[in-house]
Amino acid sequence: MSIFAMLRVVWAALLRNKLRSGLTALSVAIGVGLVVTVMAVGNGARLAVEKAAESMGTNLFMIWPSSTAFGGVRSAAGSQTSLTLEDAHAIREEVDLVTHTSGQIRLGGSQCVNGNKNWNTTVQGVETSYVELRNWPLSEGKSFTDLDVQQAARVCVLGKTVADKLFSVEDAADDGGSRAMAASRVRENAVGVTIKIRGMPFRVLGVLTPKGQSAMGFDQDDVVLIPISTALRRLGAMMSSTSPNAVGSIHVAARDAASVEPAMEAVKEVLRRRHKSQTGVEDFTVRNFSDMARAAADQQSFLALMLAAVAAVSLVVSGIGIMNIMLVSVTERTREIGIRLAVGAQPGDILSQFLLEALAVSSLGGALGIGLAYTAAPLLTMGLGFETPISPAAVGGASAVSIVIGVFFGFYPARKAARLDPIDALRYE
Repeated sequence: MSIFAMLRVVWAALLRNKLRSGLTALSVAIGVGLVVTVMAVGNGARLAVEKAAESMGTNLFMIWPSSTAFGGVRSAAGSQTSLTLEDAHAIREEVDLVTHTSGQIRLGGSQCVNGNKNWNTTVQGVETSYVELRNWPLSEGKSFTDLDVQQAARVCVLGKTVADKLFSVEDAADDGGSRAMAASRVRENAVGVTIKIRGMPFRVLGVLTPKGQSAMGFDQDDVVLIPISTALRRLGAMMSSTSPNAVGSIHVAARDAASVEPAMEAVKEVLRRRHKSQTGVEDFTVRNFSDMARAAADQQSFLALMLAAVAAVSLVVSGIGIMNIMLVSVTERTREIGIRLAVGAQPGDILSQFLLEALAVSSLGGALGIGLAYTAAPLLTMGLGFETPISPAAVGGASAVSIVIGVFFGFYPARKAARLDPIDALRYE
């Protein structure tokens, strides 16, 4: 029998049982669609983490105080006040691979008020180099200067989220159209306005450009920057009575991404010498932003792989469904098979026919599943807030798996049909 004649026979057999063929193909489609969609979400999450890491800076690393241990009780990392502004200045002066440093003090849970609007955010006391170190330009106004730091001036720079919350404009006239929706996104000019931070007046110098989420999932724009001296002297952020210039962490910028590792080693040597500590018992910890982001991306990829493996179970279930349906089809068409064998059809023709039927159902289901995945991807992008790109490799892999399922699970019923005895088949009721 020619291939075209066999395809006509296969198509006619599938059309005779439209509902059964459609439901079987749908089970394959659901499995394929799930696998492709889950892989797309995993890829999107990984790319979002990598993008967030780039926004933090691929040439940056941070230094934290190490954990403390007293009387057998160990405190969390950062509980020791071992880093100072002098350490940050020494690193900048002594390590050639370093371009910028900035001490940092974080004041979480800080209430900011502008008129009748208020917002609880994180205030960071930083040095003037922080904005350049983070490659974080301002969209409005300017940043504070070295003179502001020397005078502990009550000035600040707002992240976009804080500026939107404190200076949003409400339009009382709601005409039911798009005008009212657009109005909620309008923001007053924040530059030059005096707001209150922890009850103390601060003049807004500028607003930072948006950076979005960090690699750890935090909103980088939900922040207020003030001179580090202001945090220490005016907001009571002093971390140690014995070391008035103690800081919570030090941000360091290397020349480029390739210089990060050697710069980290050089910084460790400087701090060991200044703190008189030995290798392995340092009172500080140095961490690379890229390493942290890579670990987060690997975690996302692993989670996506696990979810895809779970989704792949549905493909196995759909394959079992194909086998069951094909076995039922063989049973129902036993007399037809007997007649074909009696008039000269070869067992190989019967085997090919039923194998092609199983392959057609699984291939149709695979194509439908890929279509469902492409339909779901834009909806997931809107719902999750990050891109969910469908990988060609995932599409190719899912297509190949659907074909393999059709062949693997369709072979046994096809083989059973091909081995039927023509006489017994003709007698079957």
